[in-house]
Amino acid sequence: MTCDIRWMTEGDRDQVLDLLGDVMDANRGYFSDSFRKHGATARSMLCLVDGEVASHIRIFDTRRNVGSCLIRAANIGDVCTHPRYRGRGCMTALLNVAALELIRQGYDIGVVYSGVPIYEKAGWVAFPEPDDALLWRLLNIRSLFARIVPELQARAAALAEPPQGVLAVTCQGQQGIVEFREGWCRPLDCCDSPDLTLKLDHLTFFRLLLGRDTPEELGLGEKLGLTESQARLIEALFPKRRPTY
Repeated sequence: MTCDIRWMTEGDRDQVLDLLGDVMDANRGYFSDSFRKHGATARSMLCLVDGEVASHIRIFDTRRNVGSCLIRAANIGDVCTHPRYRGRGCMTALLNVAALELIRQGYDIGVVYSGVPIYEKAGWVAFPEPDDALLWRLLNIRSLFARIVPELQARAAALAEPPQGVLAVTCQGQQGIVEFREGWCRPLDCCDSPDLTLKLDHLTFFRLLLGRDTPEELGLGEKLGLTESQARLIEALFPKRRPTY
């Protein structure tokens, strides 16, 4: 069995439309119209086995808000695998290759609306709101932090004493770093000895980022052994907000 993962070409269109129509139990014309409507803003990636399309996903280029800043998000949709190839790891492989390609293209996070467990096997984490069908995957924490620096600076400026020093957030083996100095902040590529390092699991990171829960509600001060001034800083940086999806 030979397996190939690549972007869809025009020559794959008929086979992909047949797969989507059969597996998704929808009219072929619906997907054909959707491809025309979204055009270049939604590309399909395929897993082919011995030349036949076994699995398909479509990646929609979107933006999401973190406070007043926009981050780049890849919405994953039209996910399906031909019944003959289920249980062989085709979709997990496809999702993992797609994640690497999305990082290369500058996406910050991946988002999918589904209750299917396959996503969690491929690194997505279920988010508790609005329901268990919403999943996220951190793609590039460095680019994400670079985009939200203006928001972090504005939030830190609200403190009575402007913070000084370097904050590092580690999640899923990645690290985002920002430096605060005299009322401004900037992203850093690296820092050997940050003044404060927050080591967060995937779900905690997204709950903080989107304002689903505050650091206090998550008990981070006690779990991470933060000083009073450090706790005030992260409370200011990650306030409670109504999440937007």
